[in-house]
Amino acid sequence: MHIFGTPIVRVRYMSKQKTITVFDLSTIIDQALSGVDSSTINFRDLALEILNQLVKSGKTHAVYDGTYIPLTEAYLLKKIYKRSSISKSNDQKIIWEDVLFPTELAPTDLINMDLNRAKFKYDNSIINKKYGALLEEYGKLKKILEIKDDVYRPMQAFSIPVKGKQSDNSVAVVLASDWHYEEEITPESVNHLNQYTLSIADNRIKTFFSNTAKMLEKEQRDTKINTMVLALLGDFITGNIHEDNVESSQLGVGEALWAVKTRIHAGIEFLLKNSNVDLIIPCHSGNHGRHTKKQRVANEKNNSLEWLIYKSLSEVWSQNKRVKFMVGDAYHSFIDVFPGYTIRFHHGHNVRYGGGVGGITIPINKAIAQWNRNRAVQLDCMGHFHQYADGGNFVVNSSLIGFSPYAVSIKGAYERPSQSFFLINGKYLEKTCSSKIFLEDK
Repeated sequence: MHIFGTPIVRVRYMSKQKTITVFDLSTIIDQALSGVDSSTINFRDLALEILNQLVKSGKTHAVYDGTYIPLTEAYLLKKIYKRSSISKSNDQKIIWEDVLFPTELAPTDLINMDLNRAKFKYDNSIINKKYGALLEEYGKLKKILEIKDDVYRPMQAFSIPVKGKQSDNSVAVVLASDWHYEEEITPESVNHLNQYTLSIADNRIKTFFSNTAKMLEKEQRDTKINTMVLALLGDFITGNIHEDNVESSQLGVGEALWAVKTRIHAGIEFLLKNSNVDLIIPCHSGNHGRHTKKQRVANEKNNSLEWLIYKSLSEVWSQNKRVKFMVGDAYHSFIDVFPGYTIRFHHGHNVRYGGGVGGITIPINKAIAQWNRNRAVQLDCMGHFHQYADGGNFVVNSSLIGFSPYAVSIKGAYERPSQSFFLINGKYLEKTCSSKIFLEDK
């Protein structure tokens, strides 16, 4: 930093022999000015005289509060002017520029003074920029510190009350379909993505009912569940409607029907024994379990072999107050699980899907829109497509048989064998806890 060509420096130490305090320097100037007519004095000569005396005595710097100022003519002129008793009246006013930089100086001296003043302004501009940058950085750090203070501020109390268990009611819904019990799938036919034999089918059926009971028990910890809807949605057997089905069948149609009936009956017994819920069992025929080449529309039940299973099971359980079978004659069946919430059940084969880019969602929603014109429901449940899908207003069940050569032929996506489980909450009238029931041990 410079003041009128005089550099001001701050050092840690300087010899006392070479310095004079600003107070002592002011005393020397006051003594020189005493008894002298300030209107006639030559300030420049006085400054040079004092400077020569100081230099002879070995003084080179004036010191004030740790700041060392070189003793120069300009600095002494400034001090003398300040210490003088020059009148400030209009007729005796002396301009500081004229005293400090008299016009009789040589041109080179004036140029050097201008250069010093320009450098002083330049230094100030650099300092101002640096100071401005420091202020900006300080502002950023201050904001960070304020955020830190907010983060570490003592937290306000926010209590979360523990609600009592089973605060509301729900109905559990389980979808069972597309077992294709007697059909065989070899690993080689599906690139080793699946295998299906009678023993594998039995293991998956056991796992299905066992995992259903586990999921029901888990959900009953948080909501009261008195009823489970066990929807039997068809295609439990493959049948012989196609020639290749006959070739891949491990049992005759009658044997397959008897085996499926036995296993569904055992599953119902297991659920009653391992839970406290009542069972409502809507039953629907699939498109495979029939004895006609083509699907019947008006007389589907009389051509469905699965319908016979359902009727037989309903008679077996007719005296049990915890079991209610619903074996209907129409393609649809309806259950009002709560006032204001109705579920429509069907196998799904009346939804026409030809493998479009949008998947099954588009044709299902189109079909639902048409069916709702006759009777509006909140949810549709179906199987048939061998793939799990929860579309909000519908749930499509997957399959117990899993990935098959037919799925490969229609370019279907691989999906692990599973069935479906979800709840309908009575308080909110919404579907909750929608999940797959996986059937494989590994």
